[in-house]
Amino acid sequence: MKVHTNAGTARMNLVGDMKGFPDKVWHHPEGTANILSFAQVKKHFKVSFDDDCFTVEKNNGTTRQFVESEQGLHCLDVSKQKKSADIDIGAALVTTAADKKSDCTVKICKNAELAHRIQNTTGHPSLRDFLRTVEKNQLVNCPVSRPDMVAADDLFGPNLGSLRRKTVRRNAAITTTNEAMIPSMIKDQCQVVTMGIDIMFVNKIAFLVTMSESIEFGTVEHIENRQHETILEAVCTVKRLCSMRGFDLCFCKADSEFDSLREELSTMDIDLKAASEDEHVPEVERFIRTVKERTRATCNALPFKQMPARMITEMVKSSVMWLNVFPASDGVSTTLSPRTTVTGKTPDHNQHCRIEFGACAQTHEEHDNLMRPRTIGATALRPTGNSDNRTISPVIQSTSQSRVPSSGPRTDVRSKGKDARSNQEHKVERKQ
Repeated sequence: MKVHTNAGTARMNLVGDMKGFPDKVWHHPEGTANILSFAQVKKHFKVSFDDDCFTVEKNNGTTRQFVESEQGLHCLDVSKQKKSADIDIGAALVTTAADKKSDCTVKICKNAELAHRIQNTTGHPSLRDFLRTVEKNQLVNCPVSRPDMVAADDLFGPNLGSLRRKTVRRNAAITTTNEAMIPSMIKDQCQVVTMGIDIMFVNKIAFLVTMSESIEFGTVEHIENRQHETILEAVCTVKRLCSMRGFDLCFCKADSEFDSLREELSTMDIDLKAASEDEHVPEVERFIRTVKERTRATCNALPFKQMPARMITEMVKSSVMWLNVFPASDGVSTTLSPRTTVTGKTPDHNQHCRIEFGACAQTHEEHDNLMRPRTIGATALRPTGNSDNRTISPVIQSTSQSRVPSSGPRTDVRSKGKDARSNQEHKVERKQ
């Protein structure tokens, strides 16, 4: 089928299904809008016209309004629709190659694809060498120019062939041991720590969550089960972390579920204060709510429909880390963050903000003189606290601590990787 527009003629040979519309619709992979036939729409839905607006009433009683645009066409801009019971409109703060192409003309996209293909054909030179070759006319009759090559680098990101062939291992940044000093007043006031604990579930994955009073320092630990040994081990980890800076974990508030741990905790010099039946610890409950909100915000900003369990676990840990990085509004200090108070570490943009969660990246791998690639595609997770970042690779199905040499726009491929540890996939459910 041919569609004639003011930008030219588009040919379409793909037919697909559109959710909520019973008939088949024509599809153009590079199109910016879905065009529906008025004759087909009125066969299945009630359509009315009033105040320069077409109103389509769906079978469930909801309506969709097609308003006249500045160009004179009636359209439905879903990005401006308000959230309702049957539609979930969200802004995904990610950049994909398709998004970048939609901002360019057809000619720019075709020339960029041609420049990208020529760069691959000529042996994957670097962008700098490729620009010099074309500008000095060292490739006679080359049909692309400098703007085309710059557009190709912006649309498709760094050349994967160059990354996988030329990447060398860089020297690790020197790790400094400078720790922020704790004012004596804060240390004396908060030396005896009271901590609230509870178990949180995210996509049926269990986490032990703790929240320290006054300091407002929260921790989260993935637990395989809810047995006594597993919970006690997580509590011991928090106690050791607090003792490194002179804080003493002496009191623990929890639900009645943890009452059976009273004797074991007493051997660790921790006094358990269990809440009565059907009551909870308000501090940790509020912290769990905040963690879930942050995690949900990160999850809905990703383009993946399915995620491995390891990715969800790291997403939760990333949310808790960033909650600890900045001073709490009701904390013991307005200048020292909970993380700085307990660990002495301060956030650094160059270390902790190098790449966003879920971004596509190329990580360096051990190599030799064979023709195996020196980098592999991976998904960035969270910073480890130094100059490295945790990544997950669908190729090796594991998490690793890597320095991320380069990142680019996300492709339109949806992740369906499996977690090597639990061999489990998790669907991201959204209402349509």
